[in-house]
Amino acid sequence: MKKILAITTVSLMAISTAAQAVEFADIDSNQDGVLTFEEINGVMADVTEEVFNNIDLNQNGALDQDEFAAAEL
Repeated sequence: MKKILAITTVSLMAISTAAQAVEFADIDSNQDGVLTFEEINGVMADVTEEVFNNIDLNQNGALDQDEFAAAEL
């Protein structure tokens, strides 16, 4: 459990740093209201699939605005 928490914390910090200058709507290239790994990685190349999966709280393969905002903390 501690390992998962540590990985999630590091993941949130990584996306937070990368996302500070980028808005959700700027990343959502197809304007469907969610961000795929490909959309995120196209703008923030340092975000790995592992990081993406850790912040995809409902594990649906996409980040909604709430998940994205939580990652910016």
